[in-house]
Amino acid sequence: MERKTWSVAFHYRRVPQVAREAVQVEVDALIEEWLRKHPGYERLGGNKVVEVRPSRMRKSLSIPWLREHLGPELRLLALGDDLTDEHMFHALGVKSAAIFAGWAIAGRWDSSCTSPSPAPICSGCCPGQSNCWTPCSTIT
Repeated sequence: MERKTWSVAFHYRRVPQVAREAVQVEVDALIEEWLRKHPGYERLGGNKVVEVRPSRMRKSLSIPWLREHLGPELRLLALGDDLTDEHMFHALGVKSAAIFAGWAIAGRWDSSCTSPSPAPICSGCCPGQSNCWTPCSTIT
């Protein structure tokens, strides 16, 4: 169990494989029950982790705030290593760039992206690109 400032995460990568499914079922049931009573929160699944956070707590919300305070033409470089960074990447716009450094998870990174199997990557996911596994060439 990891207590974060605004959320809580349950990591089960160290749970023995024989017990993992049972633990996931129990944790999912507890989370779903809690979420029914707290509609302002959401469940996020990840690679052997499940997180509960406020629904409006997204990294993507920092992008408009930064541009409001530092100027609308601000060019940003965003770095991320998991699925929770996807919203931030999409909020950047065409004049900024994003770098995902981690393991691609087939069918999970972006609905417009596919990967035949998990593979280590360090690629850009630039807004407007049709293939998110292609590195960004330059920030224009």
